[in-house]
Amino acid sequence: MGHTNRGNVPGALWVAIVALSVMALMQVYVGIARGAPVVFVGAAIDAVLVVGLYLGQKWAYILALVFITLGVVVTWAMKGLGPASAQLAFQCLVLVPVLVCTRYFFPSTTGIGVATEEDVGTSGGEGDQ
Repeated sequence: MGHTNRGNVPGALWVAIVALSVMALMQVYVGIARGAPVVFVGAAIDAVLVVGLYLGQKWAYILALVFITLGVVVTWAMKGLGPASAQLAFQCLVLVPVLVCTRYFFPSTTGIGVATEEDVGTSGGEGDQ
């Protein structure tokens, strides 16, 4: 089920992990301050994504891209750029590093689609004798 942390989490991904953690903590604060328990669902999802991203899980990569992209679109559409600029900034602090670290979640094993002479078993063209 994907790879677990190999001890080499990319530096850029740490930016996303910290930003997502701060977003989760802000959601907990808002949930307590406003008495809105539904906000805790978002905080729980963010916490699960933090762990999944740290461990390099493919499902976390995909869900993070989906949730953050939808969050950016909805926030921008409903609140506009001015009032929600801090929220949009945090969402971009998650989205961009996750995209940059795609190879951490989907490492290449070999050159997919590239056949070498050793793979094919030939040492030259048809005219070699």
